[in-house]
Amino acid sequence: MMKEFGEKLPNVQYVLRVGSYAVIIENERIAVVPSDTLKGFMLIGGGLENGESEIVGLCREALEEVGYEISIGEKIGVATEYLYAEIDRKYFAKECHFYRAQLGEKVNSTPEYDLIWIGIDKLPEMYHRSHQWIIEQELLTELSTN
Repeated sequence: MMKEFGEKLPNVQYVLRVGSYAVIIENERIAVVPSDTLKGFMLIGGGLENGESEIVGLCREALEEVGYEISIGEKIGVATEYLYAEIDRKYFAKECHFYRAQLGEKVNSTPEYDLIWIGIDKLPEMYHRSHQWIIEQELLTELSTN
């Protein structure tokens, strides 16, 4: 079952936006990127390009956004988030595919963002509720196995 966030308004045409995102947790800290325009944090990742697989797209996004190669583990969740994007003036249905991942080597010295590590206390500052949800699920899993 796919988890849903946001309100799906009737009589609104949503643009489907499929993306994949890395859930990287080390020492109870989460790897995120800041968004000044959206005033919050987001997981590393983003929308897939035409014909791109979830894995290839996620690796590309990590290189572009934070400059790191990443190793991708298992898929841990899928969620759809309904939202209105002021910047694009469109309604989107963001279909988010979440993967456990680890940082590799930094290979791009001019990434779009600085990689930031946040603690659990900053989770309410995640811009997308679906990102906050998957991190909470992953932290619960991590705590129950330790």
